[in-house]
Formats: sequence, C-alpha cells, structure tokens
Amino acid sequence: MAKNVVYCLCCYTNKTLQQKFIDIIISDYKNVFNKLNLDVDFKIITTIPDIITNSFTDIKDFYNKKSLIEKEKWESRHSAELFTLSTNCDNQLEHDFPRNEHSLKVWNTKFYIIEDFFKSNYDAMIYLDCDLSKLRPTKFYKYKFTFNEDILGFTPHWDKKGKRNHTTITKKYFPNMKTTHFIKGGSFYINKKRSFNIENIVTIDNVVKLWKKDSWFLREEIALTYLFHKYELIDKTKAFPLYYKHLGSRYDKIQAINKLSTYKLEHKDYDKINMWDWYYEN
Repeated sequence: MAKNVVYCLCCYTNKTLQQKFIDIIISDYKNVFNKLNLDVDFKIITTIPDIITNSFTDIKDFYNKKSLIEKEKWESRHSAELFTLSTNCDNQLEHDFPRNEHSLKVWNTKFYIIEDFFKSNYDAMIYLDCDLSKLRPTKFYKYKFTFNEDILGFTPHWDKKGKRNHTTITKKYFPNMKTTHFIKGGSFYINKKRSFNIENIVTIDNVVKLWKKDSWFLREEIALTYLFHKYELIDKTKAFPLYYKHLGSRYDKIQAINKLSTYKLEHKDYDKINMWDWYYEN
C-alpha cells in the first residue's frame, strides 16, 4: 500500500462507455504518475455508494412531502433533474443522456470520496474526473510535484460577470460577503497534515442539510462554493498542482473517447505515441 492515493470517479449507466474511459483516460493518468516517479494507489469508483443512494431517496421523500408553496420555493433546475426519467432519449445508450438523478448522484459521490480518504491510512490524495486530457505538472510549480504540498488544492475560479449560480446562490445566503470566486469539482488535492479542517466541513451530513435548504446545492460545485465561503476557506485555496485540459461537453468527450478507442484498436504502436498530441492534431 502506497502512502498516497488518486481517486477517480467513473460511473456511467452505459458500462461499455465507462470501460472505455477507464481503459483510455485513467490508464493515461497512471502513466503520468509513473513518469513522475510517484508511488500512488488508484481507487476507481464505478458505482454509487449506498450512503449517496439512500440520501437521494430521503431527499426525494422530503421534496414530495413539501406543500405546493414550499415546493415552488424549493425547486431549481437541479430538483427538476432529480425527478427526470431518462427513458425519453433515443441515443441514451450511446451518449448516456440526459443528465438526471444519476448525474446528481455521481457529482455528490465526491463527498463520499473525501470522507473515505479521511477514514483511510493514506497521507494525501488527489481526485480526478475521468474526462481530463494532457495531465501534467502545472507551470505554477517551479519544482517537481510531490504529495507533500502544504496546500488546500481546490483551484478558485473567478466569476468575472458575477452571474454563475455558484456565486449567486452563495451571495443569496451571505449578502455581505465578497463572493467573486467559485470552486469546481473536477480535481482537487488534500493533505491530512494540513487539511484546513475540511474533514469536518465538507461532509455528506453537511451537504444533505444544504439540499434541504436550497435545491441548487444538489450541484456539488455550488455546495462546495457555499461551504468554502461560509468557513472562510475560499481565500486559503491554492491552484490544483497538476495541469489538464477538459475534454469538453458531454457530447464532445464521448466523441473523443470513441475516437481514441478506435485508434487504439487499429494501431499497434499506440503505446509509443503521445496520445494527446495525436488527438489534438487530428
């Protein structure tokens, strides 16, 4: 067992598609860490944990019991997604559309991952979505990345126009607080030696309470942004220590993974090329 761990969340309803992301993207992550000579364990989450499933069952029951007036106050785009069935999409098996309850469960599984890490014997962790390309150390680090970084590695993003739901929802509850930055959930780094008490802040219990407060918090990035402002962590965050490029929209990344998968099957020299140079040149 290594001292540090990389968590990846890859949980699609289309399991063939899911395996492609594991074989192409997560395998690339492993190669990157090998090249950096970093001894890490990989934990790939491919199913929704029971605690997340049960929490969603409870929140749906909570929502259904609300009076009509309270329902209207509670509704948001995300609460609508919570009750959207996915049987009305002809290309669902190919594209894993539409976003609905499953997507919300996947996003919120990141809170389970954080709790799992703090229950483990690992010293530090990195989380990576399964749709990131060109992973490498960021230019902000003048030295080689290690897992000994004394930072809270959730990259703060500037809401230039001040119109993102991440910041507007936080502003709604903290009108006198400066809310110019928000947190994205595609990657983050945590070290137990300098955890900033995140193990007691970003918990499933705290997040479920937020779901009942406002259904916008069903989106994990909005919940993270709120919690980081409430507990004065937003100004303590530092850039995530690895660079990557997101594969794009849901449609774009599925097109990308199919393209890469086809190339891998057709070319025996697949492992000898720079996968991402080939992809972005073609």
